[in-house]
Amino acid sequence: MKQLLLEKAVYYNPNQGPEHGTDVTDDLRAQIVDGALFYNGIYNNIFPDNFKRIDKKLRIELTYRGKKYLKIYSENEKINLPRDLGSVINKWWESNWFQVFVFVSAILGVLGFIITIVGLVNN
Repeated sequence: MKQLLLEKAVYYNPNQGPEHGTDVTDDLRAQIVDGALFYNGIYNNIFPDNFKRIDKKLRIELTYRGKKYLKIYSENEKINLPRDLGSVINKWWESNWFQVFVFVSAILGVLGFIITIVGLVNN
């Protein structure tokens, strides 16, 4: 299962809105490698420039880990997805250290309970 799914990408003049822009979904999908999209270059190298001398926007609708996101980039801003989604995708309770902490705490709690019961029974 792919974690990063590009639903729609539009390169557009912000004065006219994305509905009048150029659909570049397939162009961006072709840039996805190993479930990540990284583009560190000039958008005009891969997208047609239908609005010359205007700072354009890139609107990306995507799904990552089953959740939908909307990301808007200024012209020639670096794209690094899914990392650009920020802490939304890196929830602290999903990190390995927290899961290990909870697991070890549960084991120590059970052992403490057993030791307490054994101590009460022996007295």
